[in-house]
Amino acid sequence: MADDAAAVIRALGLRKVDVLGFSLGGYQAQDLTRRHPDLVRKLMLLGHRPARRQPGFRPGVERAPRPGSDGGRLPVLFFGRSEAAQQAGRDFWQRRHQRVDQDPPSSPR
Repeated sequence: MADDAAAVIRALGLRKVDVLGFSLGGYQAQDLTRRHPDLVRKLMLLGHRPARRQPGFRPGVERAPRPGSDGGRLPVLFFGRSEAAQQAGRDFWQRRHQRVDQDPPSSPR
């Protein structure tokens, strides 16, 4: 996936890009940065953490919110800073959890 993303970036004629990896996309964003450092100016990871305690990760990463939890930061990350925008973010989060047609949770199996 990193090589495909690099090919698209180059095909668009871009020399340097800022990369944002959200959730699972954080893995692809890191791999793109590792495999093609000449293309990446900034790397931002949001809502991303290792699935389990994996060797080589700093202890601070281990204390990240559990998967499926926004840790109270979703409105801060994706909505404006005004109180109205933050309230819209909290309202969205409430509506999101009211859905009944959600995919089943992921599991090791």
